[in-house]
Amino acid sequence: MPNPDLFSLAFRPDYWENDEETEEIEIAVINVQSVLGDSLRITAEQSGDKVQYKIMDGNGGEYHAEPETSSKPLTMHEIVEMIRKASPNKGDSLPDYFRQLNLLDDTDPNSLVDFVSVESDFYPELQRWYEE
Repeated sequence: MPNPDLFSLAFRPDYWENDEETEEIEIAVINVQSVLGDSLRITAEQSGDKVQYKIMDGNGGEYHAEPETSSKPLTMHEIVEMIRKASPNKGDSLPDYFRQLNLLDDTDPNSLVDFVSVESDFYPELQRWYEE
């Protein structure tokens, strides 16, 4: 096994460096079948009497989560809306946004259906929602 003291881990996002115990949990992940295997994490963390949400990519980039907080866990409809509203292209969901980025002039749009997947242990129906 390599000696970890010999490697610089400066490339890692700040949230990997957090040594404090955190209650942040991953409620959903959006996987992009790109060359780098990109993914976005949707997380929830208890903050007082509210639940705070974040959407981050593997490079530490953040996407707007709406709502940013709630007093109760999100419903299926609310998480679908959060994923839709977080897209830089208004009107597209995040999965559709990443499909559009990879749609070339001669690409059949149907070939990109499986290019992006959404998974969740808390919302198991999300995967099927974005496959249709």
